[in-house]
Formats: sequence, structure tokens, C-alpha cells
Amino acid sequence: GVVSLVIVAYRRATGVALVVITHNTRILVHLDVDLVHVMVRGRMVSEGDSSLIESINDQGFEQFEQAGAEAAREPVAAL
Repeated sequence: GVVSLVIVAYRRATGVALVVITHNTRILVHLDVDLVHVMVRGRMVSEGDSSLIESINDQGFEQFEQAGAEAAREPVAAL
């Protein structure tokens, strides 16, 4: 898509790292993804390499819902 082309061009021109926040993995298949974080209810519940995107596409986001519910019961750590 157009958005992914712009992101790729920007990264090549500037050499910077980008954080892409999305609810849809389709844009990610067009990008060179180094690291994936999954958030549920505002909490990080999983992280991994780009293979995590395939897992979400194949098995759905629901696989993280239980971890998200458990994380929501835990207090937020102070920074």
C-alpha cells in the first residue's frame, strides 16, 4: 500500500527507527519488521520477532486475550 511505501522510503532516506502502532497486521507484511510487541488493555503481553505477525494472522489475536486479562489484574509498575 501507499502508506507502507512512504514508511519504507522514509526509513531508507533517514536511517531512523520507527514505531508502528496498528490494529491490523496487513501493513506489517510490507515492512522490514525487527521486533513485535502485542498489547492488550494497555499492557504488553507478548513480544517477539516478525514471526509473531504470522502467528497473529494464523491463530488470531484472541490467543493473547487471556494474558491481557491476567495483566489487567496486576498493578502497573512505576517507572
